[in-house]
Amino acid sequence: MSRGCALELVPTALRLVVWNNGDGPQGASVALDPKLDPEAWREAAVAALRQLASELGAKGPVHVIVDRGAVLERHVHVPVVPAAELPALARFQAQRAFALPAEQLAVVWNVGKEEPEGLPMRLSAVRHVDLAPSLELVLGAGLKPGRGVLPGEALAHAARHAGAKGAALVLRSDEDAADLALLDASGDLVASRGVRVRASSPTALLGAVRRAIGAFPGRPERLLVLESDPKRLEVLRTLGELDSLQGADSELILATAAADPGFRHHPEFDLRGQVEQRAAREQKLRLGGVAAAVGVILLLCGLLVERQFAARRERIADLQSERENLAPAVERAKRLASEVRVAKAWSERRGRELEVLLLLAEALPEDTAYLTRVRWQDEGELLLTGMAKDWATVAAFVDSLERHPRVLGVTLEGIRPPREKGLLGVTFSARATLNPGGSS
Repeated sequence: MSRGCALELVPTALRLVVWNNGDGPQGASVALDPKLDPEAWREAAVAALRQLASELGAKGPVHVIVDRGAVLERHVHVPVVPAAELPALARFQAQRAFALPAEQLAVVWNVGKEEPEGLPMRLSAVRHVDLAPSLELVLGAGLKPGRGVLPGEALAHAARHAGAKGAALVLRSDEDAADLALLDASGDLVASRGVRVRASSPTALLGAVRRAIGAFPGRPERLLVLESDPKRLEVLRTLGELDSLQGADSELILATAAADPGFRHHPEFDLRGQVEQRAAREQKLRLGGVAAAVGVILLLCGLLVERQFAARRERIADLQSERENLAPAVERAKRLASEVRVAKAWSERRGRELEVLLLLAEALPEDTAYLTRVRWQDEGELLLTGMAKDWATVAAFVDSLERHPRVLGVTLEGIRPPREKGLLGVTFSARATLNPGGSS
């Protein structure tokens, strides 16, 4: 019985690896015609996957290598926060970095050692909609889906399994694509890149790989190549001095790594969980339709209405209580807004201090955030402390402030619940660098 299965799908081929008990990995690939229309290509891919699964005896959940073009990756610095707050902070940073709602993304992150700028964080994300095609393919072949796998992490695992040690840049290539992974001295993944060219041209692929290598920060001198094709290896040697890790089938190497029972999968890329959630939604809809057709529902209408009114009354009471708790903060914010509006009328008679207050007032979301402290250093840097309704309100304030022509940049230094008991929302601190030149 298979312990692990992994699938890699590219426009020209479908590759499946099965890791059987005691026998190690067994894999095979089937060529696909990229010129087929999307529906015909999908049908061919489903048939090929069903055939390979039967030949290799695939029984367990099938993990899927995520399309390299669908992976979003950013490196940011974040404030030092307790470990329990890192997931929320990572989703918040991903939403800002990728300009997409957090609920549309599957996000994984890694943090390094603290630096003067804060904690270095590597964000990797895939939109849920980009995981759907592979999920449908696995289900269409009658197999159970497992988890999505990032190509860079699979490549790093393959390099360690092949004997790579120390800091290195690892490269693996196909006819028209390549994957690169930057490893640190401990063999952990630091950054990854994926490239693809339209034509199967060694020269074009080599140029794309060279550009991708140049984009890595602080690239180590050592270049490792996982390549089993002698011709492609000879072409890659023009990149410079490199070490080749022999004995690896480069076409199946990512799927082999992802199928390895020792590979560390991320729960955030749970394809099986998406299936279960969809099945639960469909079952809920079916039950709702049956219940709507049952005549007994007429007898329950009175109870249902009463429950709705009771829930509404309870919700109103909660909102009123929340309103009372927020009333002092709202009054302070209104007073500040009123003072700024009065000062605006005198803006042409005042100095640049008023101009700074005005740009802060314009950036603050109305009634949902206020500043408790503003300090202007040497007419170039603002130190800001305040309170806001939630994380999203802080993000909106920072984004609005960054768009102002007088502001060169904004750094969010901290965000956490208030220390005083009974206060709602979050407290935050930020640092804004202003243009020392004339007014906007």
